[in-house]
Amino acid sequence: MTEFYISYNPYLHKFVFEKNGKVVPDTVSLTAKCGERMQALLSPSGNWRGLIPEIAEYCNDDEIRLFFRGKKTMFQDIVDAITQYRGDVKFYPDLEICEDEADVTPMYSERVRGGRERMTEFYISYNPYLQKTVFKKNGKAVSESSSLEARNGERIQAVLSPSENWEGLILEIAKYCNDDEVRLFFRGRRIDFQDIVYALEQYQGDVKFYPEFENCKDEGGILTELDQIMAELEAKNLPEFGKSDSYQRTVFDNYRRAKNGIFEVSVIATMSSGKSTLINSILHTDLLPSKNEACTATIAEILDNDKMNGYEAECYDAEGNQIFSRSAVNPEKMVQYNSDQRVRRISIEGNIPSVPSDKIRLCLRDTPGPNNSRDENHEKLTQDVIHQGNTVVLYVMNATQLSTNDDKQLLTDIAQEMKRRGKEARDRFLFVINKCDQLDEEKGETVEKVLKNVRSYLQGFGIENPILIPSSARLALLIRKNAQGLELSRSERQDLRAVEDYVEVEELHFERNAVLTPTVSGKLKKELSRCHEKGDRVGEALVHTGVPVVEAVIAEYIEKYAYPFKIHDAVKDIILRLDELNMKARFEAKVAEDQSALEKAKEQIARGKQKYQASRKLYEDSKKKIRELIPPSKRIAEESKMPKEEDTILHVETECEKLTKEYSNVKDCESEEAERKLRKLQSELLKIQEDCRSRIRKDIEDKVFSYCREMMKDYQELVTKIFKEIHIDDFDFRKLSALPKVDFENAEAVVAENAEERCHEEIRWKKNPEKSGFLGFLKFWEPDEISYTEMVNDGKYVKVKTLITSTMASFIFKIKKGISESYRFGDKQVENYKAAFIGNIDRLNAAIRETLDKMERDTSDADRLRQRVRQERERNEWFSRLDQRIRHILEF
Repeated sequence: MTEFYISYNPYLHKFVFEKNGKVVPDTVSLTAKCGERMQALLSPSGNWRGLIPEIAEYCNDDEIRLFFRGKKTMFQDIVDAITQYRGDVKFYPDLEICEDEADVTPMYSERVRGGRERMTEFYISYNPYLQKTVFKKNGKAVSESSSLEARNGERIQAVLSPSENWEGLILEIAKYCNDDEVRLFFRGRRIDFQDIVYALEQYQGDVKFYPEFENCKDEGGILTELDQIMAELEAKNLPEFGKSDSYQRTVFDNYRRAKNGIFEVSVIATMSSGKSTLINSILHTDLLPSKNEACTATIAEILDNDKMNGYEAECYDAEGNQIFSRSAVNPEKMVQYNSDQRVRRISIEGNIPSVPSDKIRLCLRDTPGPNNSRDENHEKLTQDVIHQGNTVVLYVMNATQLSTNDDKQLLTDIAQEMKRRGKEARDRFLFVINKCDQLDEEKGETVEKVLKNVRSYLQGFGIENPILIPSSARLALLIRKNAQGLELSRSERQDLRAVEDYVEVEELHFERNAVLTPTVSGKLKKELSRCHEKGDRVGEALVHTGVPVVEAVIAEYIEKYAYPFKIHDAVKDIILRLDELNMKARFEAKVAEDQSALEKAKEQIARGKQKYQASRKLYEDSKKKIRELIPPSKRIAEESKMPKEEDTILHVETECEKLTKEYSNVKDCESEEAERKLRKLQSELLKIQEDCRSRIRKDIEDKVFSYCREMMKDYQELVTKIFKEIHIDDFDFRKLSALPKVDFENAEAVVAENAEERCHEEIRWKKNPEKSGFLGFLKFWEPDEISYTEMVNDGKYVKVKTLITSTMASFIFKIKKGISESYRFGDKQVENYKAAFIGNIDRLNAAIRETLDKMERDTSDADRLRQRVRQERERNEWFSRLDQRIRHILEF
């Protein structure tokens, strides 16, 4: 009988149909319906008679064995449709149950095209802990010279998006396979596979991809096992692992440092968005002041500590000096701290209940709004937050007032960061649309309309496909306070009655409108089902408020990025050291036991030293090339398409001249009117300054990144040439721990000096404003409040024209100076990067020279070499076992 297969891919929301092992052609009506919902497929409409009659006609047989692979509930719908079928064909339904949607994959194992050839099979295996990717085509590893192989040491999310000389993973696979259909296997974590599927949904090419997924083991308990291994290794006190790096840290120091790292979630918002209420709802209590005027002055950092019942805080001024020592804190104290003009940062520690801390410690940071800071260091911090990887940014927006003047530059900066870093950056920025409970449905104010407007608004800044989460933080906070038995005011008790509405009214089920992955969506559905079965209507309402959605998305980010980063950073140094020791041990064992191998090695070492001497010109040429690269300010000036320093100054002068003309006929007036005019002028000048800052930052930052990529390319070419020239069997120079490691994604990582320093017993991060970002703050001019206030109050009538002229002159002078200093600062940064790369070249040179010298000494006396190998055999075998143990923990 005819065999007809139906499988459903929940990631692509797509059905796949096969007849006797062959895909149904595109010309058949069945294929045209493969992207629809099951109910739409089963029901007749227009020229469509329903799925079962259409299958009967297409198969043209009196008996059909109908296979379905998917969820049991969908299969039951098919069975019901067969029962209702009144045709002559007999159907024999068969089910392969896949209750977990992530494991539902099409049946392609026997697929052929035209009975002649199999489609191309492309295999991806990704290990986030080792940051190792394996690519295979039809069972064979991709070519070493391919662009795919060049990216195998990067995170899968980093390669999904296009970048310089890279079109994005899916397009690159399509080019490499050169086929019209590709069966795409992915082996790894489900959470990473979802990103592959997301990239497939964005793909606009002609190749048809059929994704399949093999789930790997859960990573629970990795750190516990690694702790045991590191403790065992440290107790042996081996000299090979006691060496310090350039930061004077051993591998054990670096392990502990990475393991104790803190994961930051920064909350940014403009005025009246309910930012403090959102943070309080995550804390399950009122802690941060909710009034706008009370919460704009300071940075509040809340470090998660599950062992604490309450919260403790300490306060610091702009220089890091302690103002208030650590003590228990409550809302009243927080108001006191915020109103103290000396306080710039409040460090708080306590339990953040809804975000798990078993894998990583969370730090929740309340960041002042873009125009609500007491000092410019706050905006430096905001810039750091935007550009710093492996952190989450909650950007809180007001559902009733989306557009403000405060957020335009901030959103522009976020858009640039998302464009630069692709999928990874998209996952970092969560746009929380708060106060959705204040929308008036009867006036047509719906969540769907608001989200549509938000998408359009963000798209205007270049932010595509943002993660949007509608919420009502206030109701979530009230539910959680009430659950703890905390006292509610009369007004709060009244507002809490909205719980029933959030259960009964579907429009208030905000999680339905959020942009979520299947994993997060599934977890929320399970929580809702659990609450429903228990009759917990308050619990259902809480999920519908959207705040648990925010928490679930943060938890997913930790699972996807932060935890693997932590594991990778913790073990990378020890793995590097073990790789080197094992490689050297294998090499020495071979040449010690085989006289011919020893003689060959000695010849290769001698040739290597000759090649090294001959290649010294390569080192000098590379350093010279780096030294002679044109500084960014000059390079920008030479490219007519890019605004240069003189153009930026001219732009400022032109805009100021327009303003001057506008105010040229202004007359003396009373103090109140004079102050209004001056406020308006200052607002216009600040807009000019903001535009100027945006121009300069984009010009210089883009050029500095471009500059560093150029230097990185030169350095990599040098390394490739050197290792090609110097070859010794079974000895891999790339595994030498002494070699400078410059495999960086962010050009800022080139400079050795860290922009962050630990303080307070490894608990808090303190940002160093002098080192944050390429251009720092770029704020050149502040309105001179005192001078004009004195003049305004000096008499009844004020000479406004004189004030305007003075203000304008001050502005032009300072902004011109600031522009010049900014471009010079960009040049200085590049000089630092030049020095770093030249230092790397010198270290590379020294490492190869010293290694060759030592190899020559070690192989010169065969008897001594054999004796040393015998003495160190047991130790080397232990190193090898240790390496295997660590890799076994980390490997899938």
